[in-house]
Amino acid sequence: MFAPTFQIGSFTFSTYTSLIATALIISGAFALYRSAAHQRLHVLDVLIAGLIGGVVLARIEHVLLNWNYFAYNTYEIIQIHQGGFEWHGAVIGGGIGM
Repeated sequence: MFAPTFQIGSFTFSTYTSLIATALIISGAFALYRSAAHQRLHVLDVLIAGLIGGVVLARIEHVLLNWNYFAYNTYEIIQIHQGGFEWHGAVIGGGIGM
């Protein structure tokens, strides 16, 4: 089993988030590699739209599921750098975005 975090120098990274990010980068690079040269910009647009849609809907789902907390801490709703995403929303939002 992986440790929940790892360090590179003075930076601490979440293992799960790093693995997901690595998978997305590899998948996106493969999609760009396999696309025709004249369609690469369109594929990149789709990848970016899917990423944005996934992040937005994953955060919205997290906020709604934990509304008892966020009702009193509304300033934290947009602080996505502190984590708090639901994978269901990420999958659905990514599909909608794409």
